This record gives sequence, C-alpha cells and structure tokens, in this order.
Amino acid sequence: MTVEKFQQKQQKRAAEEEERDVSLMSNTATLMHLLKGNVGPAVLAIPSAVANAGLLVAEKAFLVGPKCLQNKAHIAKAIVNIFLLMTQIGFCCVYCIFIADNIRDFVKNVTHGDVILNVDTIMLAVYPIIVVLNFIRRLSHLAIASAAANILQVTGLAIIFYNLFIDLPPTWTRPATADITRLPLFFGTAIYAFEGIGLILPLQKDMKEPAAFIGFGGVLNTGMVIVGCFYFATGFFGFLKYGDDVKGSITLNLPCTPLYETVQLMLTIAVFPLYALQLYVPITIIWPFIQRKFNLQESSLITTAADLCMRAVLVTITFMLAAAVPKLDLIISLIGALCSSSLALIFPVIIEMCTLWQEDISKKRWAFIYIKNTLILLFGLTGFLTGTYVSISNIIHSL
Repeated sequence: MTVEKFQQKQQKRAAEEEERDVSLMSNTATLMHLLKGNVGPAVLAIPSAVANAGLLVAEKAFLVGPKCLQNKAHIAKAIVNIFLLMTQIGFCCVYCIFIADNIRDFVKNVTHGDVILNVDTIMLAVYPIIVVLNFIRRLSHLAIASAAANILQVTGLAIIFYNLFIDLPPTWTRPATADITRLPLFFGTAIYAFEGIGLILPLQKDMKEPAAFIGFGGVLNTGMVIVGCFYFATGFFGFLKYGDDVKGSITLNLPCTPLYETVQLMLTIAVFPLYALQLYVPITIIWPFIQRKFNLQESSLITTAADLCMRAVLVTITFMLAAAVPKLDLIISLIGALCSSSLALIFPVIIEMCTLWQEDISKKRWAFIYIKNTLILLFGLTGFLTGTYVSISNIIHSL
C-alpha cells in the first residue's frame, strides 16, 4: 500500500512538472511580451514629452545591509509593492483613456463628425472585453496575442513615420530648449516610458530558460535596444514635425484620411493585450495575499472563482479611475513622476547601497558607487517632487 501511495505521489508530481513546463514561455514568446510591455501608448506620448523640454534637452535626457535596517525588510517590501501596484494600475488607467480617445476620434473621422461618442460610453462598451481578456491566467497563453499586437504596433509606427517624414521642417525651426517650468512634465512622461519595468522579473520567472533573459545577446538587451530606438526616433521626429501642437498621443495629430484612421484603430487594438500583460503584475502581488488570508486551495472551483472575481475588480477600479480624470498626457506625466521615478531611480540606488553595505569593496570603488547613487537619488527625488506637484496642479486646473 505504501509503495502504491509513493508511486501515485511520483506520478502526480511528474504531471505537475509537465504542466508547468508546458505553461512556461520560450525566449521568443518572452521577447514578444517584453516588446509589447514597453512599446505601448508611452512611445506615442514621447513627442508630447519632447515638447515640454525642447529638441536638444529631451534627446540628451534619454537580508543584507546596515543592521539598523535589517529588521525593516518587510516594510521596504510593502512600500515597493505598493508603488508597483500604483504604477501598474496607473498604466492600465492610461490604456483605458488611450483606447477611448482613439475610438472616439476614429468614429468621428469615419462619420465626418456626424457621430461623436462620449468617452465614458466607449469605456463602458470596452469594459467587458477587457474583463474577459484578463481572465486568461497564464502569460504563455497571451504570447500569440502579444505577437499579433506587436505586428500591428510596428506596422502602425511605420505608417506614422511615413507621415512624420513628409514635409519635415528644419531642426532650427524648433526650440532646442523649452521653458524650465515645463521640464517636470517632460520628466514624468519620459520616466513613464519605463512602462515595462514591472514586467521584467515576472517574465524571467515564467521562462523555460531564465538564463537566456540576461547577457549581451539576451532577451532583455535585445528587446530594450529595439525599444530605445523606437522611443528616440518617435520623440525626435514627432516633435520636429508638429512642434508645440503635438498632442498627448501622436495618433491624435494624424490627418483625417482612411490610411491614418486605420493606424489609429490598429494601435488601439494593440493595447488590449498590453492591458492584460500589465495587470499581471498587480495580480501576482495581490493573489498570494488573498490565498493566504482565506486559505484557498489550488485548483479548486472556489479558488478559480475568487481569482476571476479579483481580476474583474481590478479592471473595474482602473476604468473608474480613468473615467474620473480622462486627461491622457497629464495622467501619463503623473504616473511617471510619482511611481515610475521611484521604481526606476529612487528604490534601485537605495537597494544597491544596502546590498553592498557589507561587501569587501575598495575605497575608490565605494566612493564611486556612493557619489553615483547620491546623484541619481537627488535627480530622482527632484523629478518625483516637481513632476508630481506640476502634474497634480495641471490636473486640478483642467477639471
């Protein structure tokens, strides 16, 4: 009897391992998610960011530790998780507004102004589609959708560049620098461009070959080189083409012709998988807490129902917040300054200092690390405070 039980356990374990292997992602699937997670509405908002800095300034901008902090690790973890939640929820709010704005403009242009839909009505119509899409529980099942969205995104950007390169004005017709009071808005939008930062660890965790994620020719470096080229080119040529008339998303500046109306629709459709991808991060933070709190067992009907309910609630929250402040450029700037600056600049240098605190490092290297991290921290805090203040002020004035 004991032997039979042992064999049953071994068979069950083998089945679970096989199921996990099937659910893990290939390097190509991970690259598709990485590109989709980083080349979203943010790349279309970069020309608006450049308008707040000027052509020249904007492109130049591109249990260890001290003993007194060791018992505060749980507090630090909670703070980082809270900022991650705020960031990812904020991204999803931006996607709601982006989808609604572009569908409204698309319908208006197609009907020659005869039909002008309300943004809230569009959000209400899109809501059930987003809820169902977020019921997909594994990243590997989203890989095909991400790949299709990337094709739409690249095609749409290619057509946008075609528009940008027509009758391009000389660079000296645009200001090299902008009013210093607008720099905080540039900071917020530019830092928001790190919209895929929260996906890095979850993507690596769900890979079949996690070691292939890093390294010189790894998935991360390959993906981010592509992303960086897209951002630089879109920001530079978008502002050069439209100047201070550039809108919160470059798609809203496109001419009212069938070709560019199709681009709007393509880029809007491409955001749907991105929403599900970004919401995956809050789910991985909140769901384990709910499981522990209510002692939910894996693979039970109640557990599945609770998981789906949590996903629906998160989607509902993002749509309610998006409906409350439907200002795309200001929301992007606020999320970037408040949350992305913390995750991309402030927290990493603090974590590195704590991690290297007890390492055997030469005085010269330690001095370099200390000066470097202090400068990054000051830069991050300045952008955090000024960007958040200016963004909130502009949101209040726009209401």
